[in-house]
Amino acid sequence: MDIAGLSVKWGDFAMQAGGTVALDNQNRPLGAFEARFQGLDDALNALANFENVPADTMRLAQTTLRAIKPEKDGSWLTVPFTMQNGYLYMGPLPLAQLSPVVR
Repeated sequence: MDIAGLSVKWGDFAMQAGGTVALDNQNRPLGAFEARFQGLDDALNALANFENVPADTMRLAQTTLRAIKPEKDGSWLTVPFTMQNGYLYMGPLPLAQLSPVVR
């Protein structure tokens, strides 16, 4: 499935994303997309809502997000995400294990 534009606005947090999503041979999400975030603190808080992310991984993800240079206007961070081999990755960092999609 191609996702041409997904947009989320929640308080000061905003996200825009687009990419491709499919299922692998074990019915787990597979794909790649790019997400743009506005409101870094709110993005970090949203990331903290992933229940199965180990604390060390969360700290590394937060440090990585803080190190990414925002776009020229200073308000948006652009981050690549992939879903492969049963994991959600932010850049090279595995964030969360993905379960198979069931009907």
